[in-house]
Amino acid sequence: MYVPAILLGSIKASYSEIKRRIIEMDDENLTVAMLEQLIKYMPEQEQISQLAALKDEYDMLAEPEQFGVVVSTCSNGSVIDDMEYNLARQRQN
Repeated sequence: MYVPAILLGSIKASYSEIKRRIIEMDDENLTVAMLEQLIKYMPEQEQISQLAALKDEYDMLAEPEQFGVVVSTCSNGSVIDDMEYNLARQRQN
């Protein structure tokens, strides 16, 4: 998983809260800069799907992989697509 632990720690929210912010397009708590960094380091959808298979081993995973497991349940589509849509929407405002 490529999302650096420092980036995840800088958001200062639980992984499930970050997931909620992505799904709900919460621009107050998920800034353009945060979205840009998440998109930059987020693995491909295929890798996210592989991480979903590790959900039973969640406690044994490193923090970035734990984040991947949490966001793997985001939506029917790609997590990255959701974030890119949110980023484009924020830039228009």
